[in-house]
Amino acid sequence: MDRRGRFRQAYSVALATDTQGYCLPKSAGIERSPQELTAMSWAAFCTNVIPEEDATFRIQALDCTDLFDRLKLGSHMLREKKNHLREQMKKAGLKFKGEEFDEDF
Repeated sequence: MDRRGRFRQAYSVALATDTQGYCLPKSAGIERSPQELTAMSWAAFCTNVIPEEDATFRIQALDCTDLFDRLKLGSHMLREKKNHLREQMKKAGLKFKGEEFDEDF
């Protein structure tokens, strides 16, 4: 399973097991409910094949009391992983989907 598949699976589990009892309904103009955002914020930390590699981020996520802070932390972690992968691919002479490298590479 790829990272996206692991995210989807973790999201589904988090969504199905969330028992917080949110009082805010999903309303017009809002794309996701608080429950969906919470599930997304936790699923971001469950995408690595070896979960121990994300231990630092996971501990920081547990310390987040604010949903949006946890979402930002997850976004930061995934962006960092993407940039690391991009650098590895450049070194190997591979192109990232949808991007062209400079001719120097």
